[in-house]
Amino acid sequence: MSINIHIMDRKSKKYSAHFMMWLNSYEQGIDFKVVTEREIPMILSKNVEFIYMAKHLSDSPGITEDLLWKLEPFIYQKMQGTPIPLAKIALEVDGIIGLEPGTSLWIVKHLIANRYWKVDMYETIDTSKPLNFSRADTLLDKGRVVI
Repeated sequence: MSINIHIMDRKSKKYSAHFMMWLNSYEQGIDFKVVTEREIPMILSKNVEFIYMAKHLSDSPGITEDLLWKLEPFIYQKMQGTPIPLAKIALEVDGIIGLEPGTSLWIVKHLIANRYWKVDMYETIDTSKPLNFSRADTLLDKGRVVI
């Protein structure tokens, strides 16, 4: 099937792109849905925005994979079950280890963004409050962490 579309403006371009994605998914038997900000819970959106920039180690403040996995058990131990707010404990860890302020918080974001640490993304991640989290089973299964 061949379809020629003449695009006049931004709105037409957007609709034609959606149509082409729908058509392609229909031909492959895949359900297609356009999701707008109305369907995404605000808290989830804010949490994703909070962790998004820490997804990739290449965007880190000088953290290597080796250093990440050396620091994770210490950060986990300091943060697990503490009533101390996330920002305060992260700065404390930075000071103890000798890292630039904000580095431990970046590591926490990275661990959450990559699902090594589990949090309820439908509850606000607030750095002025303690972080409620646990290690993901996949992290423990990989043998990266000794408890």
